Amino acid sequence: MSEYNLIQVFLSQKSTNPGPGIFEVSGDDEQNLRCTCPGFSIKGTCKHTKYVSIAISENDGVYPIEVSTKASTEETAQARETPEKFREFILKYGKIKVF
Repeated sequence: MSEYNLIQVFLSQKSTNPGPGIFEVSGDDEQNLRCTCPGFSIKGTCKHTKYVSIAISENDGVYPIEVSTKASTEETAQARETPEKFREFILKYGKIKVF
């Protein structure tokens, strides 16, 4: 079973909950994607995974993760050790997309 790594965090202003919704898209080595939004849990696809899938297609099979220049080289290297460390790194330094 493949491990999923966080790829992108999305902020939705259209959430039915009080305040904005925060959704995470994760992927595995075979480019299978999943999302934490309600639409994905119902349909198995959503606008967030479609966005990531298109970006992967447009970038030769790689998602172009945008991170802050505040991330140190050491933190970047440590992020590659486990999916949990990578998720923490993306949450701390990754650019959030607003949908």
